[in-house]
Amino acid sequence: MMSEEKQEILVRLFEKRFQDYNDHVLKELGNVIKQFKGLSPSEAHKLAQQLKYSTNIKDLLNELSKITGLTIKDLKKILEKTAKDNLKFADTYYKARNIETPVYEENKALQRLVNSVYNITGKEFKNIAKSTGFRLLDAKGNPMLLDIDKTYKEVIDRCVIAISQGQETYQQAIRDTVKQLSMSGVRRIDYKSGYSRRLDSTVRMNILDSIRQISNESQRLFGEEFDYNAIEVSHHSNSAPDHSNNDIENGKFDIDGHQFVKLDILKEQIKNGIEKEITLKDIDGVNHRVKCKGKWYYDFDYINNNLNRPVSTMSCYHYIFSIVLGVSRPQFTDKQLEEDKKKNNDGFEFEGKHYTFYDGEQLLNRIALEIRKNKDTQIMAKSSGDNDLILSSQTKITQLTTKYRQIVKASGLPNKLATKGWVPGYKRTSVKNLKK
Repeated sequence: MMSEEKQEILVRLFEKRFQDYNDHVLKELGNVIKQFKGLSPSEAHKLAQQLKYSTNIKDLLNELSKITGLTIKDLKKILEKTAKDNLKFADTYYKARNIETPVYEENKALQRLVNSVYNITGKEFKNIAKSTGFRLLDAKGNPMLLDIDKTYKEVIDRCVIAISQGQETYQQAIRDTVKQLSMSGVRRIDYKSGYSRRLDSTVRMNILDSIRQISNESQRLFGEEFDYNAIEVSHHSNSAPDHSNNDIENGKFDIDGHQFVKLDILKEQIKNGIEKEITLKDIDGVNHRVKCKGKWYYDFDYINNNLNRPVSTMSCYHYIFSIVLGVSRPQFTDKQLEEDKKKNNDGFEFEGKHYTFYDGEQLLNRIALEIRKNKDTQIMAKSSGDNDLILSSQTKITQLTTKYRQIVKASGLPNKLATKGWVPGYKRTSVKNLKK
């Protein structure tokens, strides 16, 4: 399976394309605002008519179509590699059942799976260009979800109205609009539900979800071919608390890194003579578990159905691997898992508060997001010619960056600001120069 580190590198390549696009759109809107600066109401009205009929928006939408097209093209290669990597993992279990491990190029079922996920995810990317825009607030503070064309015209109209109300009103009104635009960023919008998410975050989620789906579904497919009767859940350090409480007997289910039996499948295998090492006497139906080589394995379906967040759903990054109970050792020993969980729970102290490492990572991610938003604001402030806004956003960036580094120092967690807080078009501005 592709490691988390490799997945992160891969996803960053896709994110960068859409972050570049976000920068381009913000700069274009900032440039529109700058053109109105210092105009009279009549001049502003004339400029507005010219801008509304320009080809800028068409060019921006064409650019987005090209980016999504390139992403769809690359997606197929990634999904195929994921499927092949999972075949390598399953090799041990095919051999255990005396079955020849299939080859991807000859496995039609696996190819159909890859094509199915590719078509669904590809369609989602194609729809991005049709449902991309901004989240702004109207005069009463109510949220508006506008596509890029309507956002462009809304910004122009706001400039004209603000100018008609006087220079002081103009400066404050437009600055507020710039903040709204940059804090929103280009978004993927579901107009029916009113839900929206930043475009780079949407891309990240879609890519990771498609990789996880290929991995999990291919494992299920392989498992059916080599008569699996158990599964192993992947392990990652600093797992979320709802998946690593390590208290099965009291109803809190620890799934991170553990192996689980598929009791219904195992029972059928025992009855049909496929499984000969384990008997029905080894099964404890009351507690939903089976004993194999001196160790108890809980039923995965029972555990998973009692989780508030089932495995591989709702932002869970765990993967599921099909295995044959007792054939191979887990990828991580119980001791290793316990040590990782203890280390996570012991965590660290920051500003008088205790954090698990999971909580610390979440906090760092939130700060990195705020840094990116303020970098977007600084970029747009530069293009619109607002030095005061450049100063305030740059100051916030510095403050947030300092806090991020303080948390990293206190916790020992890796500093990922170079990637998590990175914005392609951002260039630091000297606050001293702005104050002169």
